[in-house]
Amino acid sequence: MHLYLFNAVTILFYGFIIGLFNNKRNKVIIAAIAFVQLLVIMVLRKDTVGADVRTYYQYFLLISNLKFPAFEFVNMESGYVFFNSLISFFTINKQLFIVIISAVILTGYFLFLYKNSEDITLSIFLFITLEFYSLSFSMVRQSIAIIIILFSYEFIKKRKPLKFVLCVLLATLFHKTAIIFIVFYVVTKIKISYKYISFVLLGSLVVFMLGGSLINYLVHKFYPYYSELVVSGEGVTMLILLTGILLGMLPLHKELITKNSVNSMLFHALIVAVVLQIMSIQFSLFNRMTLYFTIFLTILIPSYIKMIEDSRIRLLVKIGVVSLSLIQLGLALKNNLLSIVPYFFYWQ
Repeated sequence: MHLYLFNAVTILFYGFIIGLFNNKRNKVIIAAIAFVQLLVIMVLRKDTVGADVRTYYQYFLLISNLKFPAFEFVNMESGYVFFNSLISFFTINKQLFIVIISAVILTGYFLFLYKNSEDITLSIFLFITLEFYSLSFSMVRQSIAIIIILFSYEFIKKRKPLKFVLCVLLATLFHKTAIIFIVFYVVTKIKISYKYISFVLLGSLVVFMLGGSLINYLVHKFYPYYSELVVSGEGVTMLILLTGILLGMLPLHKELITKNSVNSMLFHALIVAVVLQIMSIQFSLFNRMTLYFTIFLTILIPSYIKMIEDSRIRLLVKIGVVSLSLIQLGLALKNNLLSIVPYFFYWQ
């Protein structure tokens, strides 16, 4: 538990120290040090660190013994199966499998953060405290799907719908839930206003209150293998966090959007995340779908903080974000749903 908290705090520390020097290469230096630090921890772990690591490795061994036509017999998305097959051409060693998977996932996240963040230190810190780093230890398929979705973000900015759709479809080859992101291209065209936000949130609450039985019926009829995810009461903590962020940003949302049109898309992602999190209280699979949108908080929050003109208020907001984020990570590690605590090296 302390290792992951130590990671987050040390990145803040040396990010602050390096930032004191007026060097154009500060961003790349901070990103490089943090990348190595986080990657080393991922690749040196034992296969008990991460709830599904052993299961993924067993599937990897199965796939390594199959030829292309037989892939259909593996109960996983075809893109991930093909990716495993490629890895097996080079090695079937368990630790090297973990190394390759970890490197691919972390590289994808860091490329996105480096290219889009206005405060690389805070973005990497949020990447850890919002649990995307922790998720990478266990939820391998969805982590890869999220990375592909992050690449599709470029096609939204450039308004290239065909490439965007193809990118999202590619992501579904690693995790089917990625299909939810297809609606985001249309959503980003809507003008953000108090009326729009109120309508969306109230509509979501109505669906939440009246739609529980409908969701239960549809899932059991058409997706019975997801029936165990029709539960109520989960995801409340994350809903409170996301709602708090949304309400905190509302007073300055117009300035945020005016400053940079890209911020409008990021703010839309926050709104969608809140809506999906409301739905997740009835059906926990929506929790998974929320991840495709909450990842954008890693660049939205730093952009919002940087926009605050008063340096004292900006500092207080940053301290508040850091403090609450550490508390959120601490609670998540205590619950240990991803089984990343305790940490063991692979030789232990």
